[in-house]
Amino acid sequence: MLEIPDIIAVREAVERQTPIRRRICEMIMEDYKPWEIARILGRSPQTISDHVRCIRESFCEMGFDEWLLPRRAARRLRRVAGDGRPTAIVNVSWRRV
Repeated sequence: MLEIPDIIAVREAVERQTPIRRRICEMIMEDYKPWEIARILGRSPQTISDHVRCIRESFCEMGFDEWLLPRRAARRLRRVAGDGRPTAIVNVSWRRV
């Protein structure tokens, strides 16, 4: 579970995105697949991929880089460090772990 300061930081990070990227973030958090997002928004899958890459980069610049690791890598790190922080915020394949 995220702490309140983390929740506020994530909300601010999402609010800084362009409207289309904000919508993509919301859909990712609602567990939509990339192809579903592309179909719903009427965009190509490559366009969605490009937006997700830009979202990831902007989250990294805001200090969320440790949360954007692929799930396998994050699990390995968590096993070593014992850290219970979330593994991803805008990872396309994000699921609750």
